[in-house]
Amino acid sequence: MSSITIRKPEGPIRARIVLPRSKSMANRALVLASLAGQSDVVIGLPTSDDTRILGVLLRERALAMHCGLGGTTFRFLTAWAAVQPGEDRLITGDKKLLERPHHTLVQALIALGARIDGLASGLLVHGTEMKGGELTIDSPVSSQFISAVLLIAPKMREGLRLRWTGRRLSEPYVRMTIEVLRHFGARVEVSDLIHVFPGPLHAKPITVPMDWSAAAFWFEIVALAKDARITLEGLRTGTWQGDERAIELWAPWVKAEQTADGLMLSPQGSPPSRGPCGCHPSISPTPPISSSLWR
Repeated sequence: MSSITIRKPEGPIRARIVLPRSKSMANRALVLASLAGQSDVVIGLPTSDDTRILGVLLRERALAMHCGLGGTTFRFLTAWAAVQPGEDRLITGDKKLLERPHHTLVQALIALGARIDGLASGLLVHGTEMKGGELTIDSPVSSQFISAVLLIAPKMREGLRLRWTGRRLSEPYVRMTIEVLRHFGARVEVSDLIHVFPGPLHAKPITVPMDWSAAAFWFEIVALAKDARITLEGLRTGTWQGDERAIELWAPWVKAEQTADGLMLSPQGSPPSRGPCGCHPSISPTPPISSSLWR
């Protein structure tokens, strides 16, 4: 078995990093653009397979949609197909995808008026005008289940009044869904529940931002370095991504300056003895590696 040795950076670091674009934002925007009737308003799509497949399937509107291994693609397309009146679609994928649990989403959609049959080959979705109404979802469930239902809520006759109980581990992704809904013209009110009103969606152009979750590793590198200047090209704040909290969490050790080119990171303060706690789940993608380097 081969081994890999990882050491702290010792010398000066100067780098310009091109990050991928946000898959989470792109996937939500693609579904809403399709529901608004104009898929080409989503600009700057990432090159990931699941986003590419989702875009192709939404554009082609085939009656059998093969999602490969893409869980997000499968869940979002199941919800999307449920609000296509008069159209029956098979939502399917690779064997491993079909073995994953989808019961929570299917039951939630059926409770709101969807017509879905479970088959060995996937889900047969009979598109209809869904009634909507009230729904309670208990955590912990994947934010993709909640987002899938929220994305189609404007198409329901009564809209959606969603009560989300329990611990909200993936709340930043649900907040992202709400903001993208608002971008496309949906009326959404948030109190002790999430109320999405019925109404038309508008095909308003949206540019997919750079992915903040991919930026987290570079904050760690700069925090560990004695001398570093790393520019994350095109990275901006105010993009509805929960992982922007990295700026706050790493602030004792990393100075983040917004420039015309993106976000420039440099070390500040005393060298860290350990990493930040209370991170958003995707902010620190390499905890075994980074924790060993704090020592």
